[in-house]
Amino acid sequence: MSSNGIKVREFLDRNPFPQRPFELKGSEEFFDYVKFNNYEMVSQALDKSIAFLYQYDYFHQTAFHWAAKLGYEKMLEMFLTFSKRCNIYDKNMRTPLYLAAMNNQKRCVELLLNKGGNPLLVDKKGRKPEDVTTNTDIRILLQTTAEKPFSEIYKDEYKEKLRVKNKENYPNVIIK
Repeated sequence: MSSNGIKVREFLDRNPFPQRPFELKGSEEFFDYVKFNNYEMVSQALDKSIAFLYQYDYFHQTAFHWAAKLGYEKMLEMFLTFSKRCNIYDKNMRTPLYLAAMNNQKRCVELLLNKGGNPLLVDKKGRKPEDVTTNTDIRILLQTTAEKPFSEIYKDEYKEKLRVKNKENYPNVIIK
């Protein structure tokens, strides 16, 4: 829950994870704003409730999926500040990274890889993102990321978390 920015109290009061498509009132309009790259309206909707990020359409695609496949990197980056849902599946077991690669959205692929997108996840047919892209640069990027050990991919994020944790536990010690 914490990786998705949800507090325990919020979860207990109202489970933000929907049971059916467009469950939250206004979510259909939210998806329209995302699809048409209306950054201002999306931002306003998320200021009211981040639960919109947990909504999905009839194909179980979230706002992350739509922003990634349409190449809306600014919007995708905003979504990733609220939640780390890089590896969520749609009905065909495709992730936002998969859809970005399939649609040759290089900047979105880079962004998702930097935020924890897993290039090794496969769809229903057993294809990885590198198998569906026609862009050679994206294919190479996905292959080189997949070859790196997990610790190397996330080492900077891990170092920062460790630094913050140590600073909280030892406030009088100078940590570089």
